[in-house]
Amino acid sequence: MAKEMYRVRKSWTNSKSQIGAYSILENAINACKTAGSAYSVYDSTGKVVFPVTSTSTIEVNDKTADPKVIWDYFKGKGFNDYGIAGLMGNLYAESGLRPCNLQNTFEKSLNLTDVTYTQAVDNDSYTNFVKDSAGYGLAQWTYWSRKQNLLKFAQEKKVSISDLTMQLDFLYQELTIGYKKVVETLKTAKSVLEASNAVLLEFERPADQSTAMQNKRAGYGQKYYDDYAEKIISSIEPPVDKGDNKMKYSETNKPLVCMMTQSTCYRGSKEMTVKGVLWHSTGANNPTLKRYVQPDDDAANRDELIKLLGKNSYDNDWNHIEHQAGLNCWIGKLADGSVTTVQTLPWNYKPWGCGSGSNGSCNNGWVQFEICEDALTDKAYFETVYKEACEITAYICKMFNLDPKGTVIVNNKKVPVILCHADSYKLGMGSNHGDVLHWFAKHGKTMDDVRNDVAALLGRTEEPAPETTTPATPSKIIKFKKGDVVELIKGAKYTSGNTIPNWVFETKLYVREARSSGSCVISTQSTGAITGVVDQSYLRFYDGAGASFTPYLVRIMAPVLNVRNGAGTSYKINTQVKQNEVYTIVGEKDGWGKLKSGAGWIDLSYTKVFARQQ
Repeated sequence: MAKEMYRVRKSWTNSKSQIGAYSILENAINACKTAGSAYSVYDSTGKVVFPVTSTSTIEVNDKTADPKVIWDYFKGKGFNDYGIAGLMGNLYAESGLRPCNLQNTFEKSLNLTDVTYTQAVDNDSYTNFVKDSAGYGLAQWTYWSRKQNLLKFAQEKKVSISDLTMQLDFLYQELTIGYKKVVETLKTAKSVLEASNAVLLEFERPADQSTAMQNKRAGYGQKYYDDYAEKIISSIEPPVDKGDNKMKYSETNKPLVCMMTQSTCYRGSKEMTVKGVLWHSTGANNPTLKRYVQPDDDAANRDELIKLLGKNSYDNDWNHIEHQAGLNCWIGKLADGSVTTVQTLPWNYKPWGCGSGSNGSCNNGWVQFEICEDALTDKAYFETVYKEACEITAYICKMFNLDPKGTVIVNNKKVPVILCHADSYKLGMGSNHGDVLHWFAKHGKTMDDVRNDVAALLGRTEEPAPETTTPATPSKIIKFKKGDVVELIKGAKYTSGNTIPNWVFETKLYVREARSSGSCVISTQSTGAITGVVDQSYLRFYDGAGASFTPYLVRIMAPVLNVRNGAGTSYKINTQVKQNEVYTIVGEKDGWGKLKSGAGWIDLSYTKVFARQQ
């Protein structure tokens, strides 16, 4: 009778992996322990006799993962909601959230399905997993060293390579060890697109990294964000104007939030680069917010919000799938009669507010809100909502570093940073509406008043200090004269000692008065309001106003920005630059900047000045 032999192999079918055959079971077990966890002891029938555990028979996971399981896993790792959604959108694009997914193009060439491929790898009958270049799993691991690490990770845990928990653990390990910058973004992201692009461009790195693909993957992620992100706000007490001559809204005193995620606008909107703020008014005699704003049916704080807003008994608010419009926020009366702002759409989401015209639409770039109208004759109500609208506009300008008196070049047209629906129509960038000018006219206000009042809230205006003379001190040589176009040099301060806001350093200025003491009264406008007074030593001529152009650095703010052959959209695209990259501008024309590299011209409205070169 043949003597029983115990064989130590990786699998029964993989005879080449055998490291020995032993007549004594104890010796076989000791050899197996020395060889490592990838090995087992088999009797002559192929049955595993060591180790005797439930993992000796590995089960293939051929199910689509429950998104909530993945969401909760990364929530426990400290990723924020935007980060998790951005990551999951990419995983869905790669694998459909199927841990056993084999790259489709390899199913035919290998003549294996997701399940049979996984089984063959698990039982070692297919030994080319590491080097076959086939994408596999949640993240479609493809490169040989990453697949090698994945296989080793699964074998050490004695689970199938399709095991969901194992793949999540491996993915997190990969990210934290080799992609720390991506992890930081996933913990601090301010939008789904930001998080999604970090994964797409720095981790997954597929062949197609186009803007269309970026938006597509962020769109997948947005669905997970809508389904699982926490919608409970930290406090639903309306912010209070403290009357201390400071802005009402700030990072610690944000507007009331009631995201209307059931609306078509919220579900269909996309992210935008914020360029300005556009004012609307409703055109109906109903100043109550409840007419337009209501919380989601399943909102965790619905009862509290209804108590604040009031209940719309007619169910004709804008938080419905059939309503084809939406704004970023609303201004009007709460149930107690007080006036406030309620945010209903993320600030960087495109509103569906002003329509379009022959030159495009302000829906792409302008945060928009509606002011709830009354009968238009109550001056006290008008002044209250006007002040509230200036407050929220100042808050948005500060958040996105917007110049309230500035302009943006769009399709070769200068568009004010702050404007109203009627303005957008005149510029060919909105539908034919008269708001808010029809209401303003009744109370003596203009959009220029708005811009000045918002600038004042931001502390961006300063009255000239009184001229003082000291006869014993000789006059300085005056370098500038009234009307000169200048810009500030780094380190400049107003003569009063007050700090100059950053945006002023990035703006073309006009000398309104050149004083014998050597100081100059400057302004962002050739006429009208004064910005402040500085010593002439802090000024230099602006490009084309008396000296050669001074190069400066800009940071790209758009996800992808075209570099064109000339200053305008009519010129061909030479290449593209990406968000957060920094470039030197060596010339300007019609709102476009020339790159020092010679690659071409970029639209400066999608950039932020990073540093002025001295």
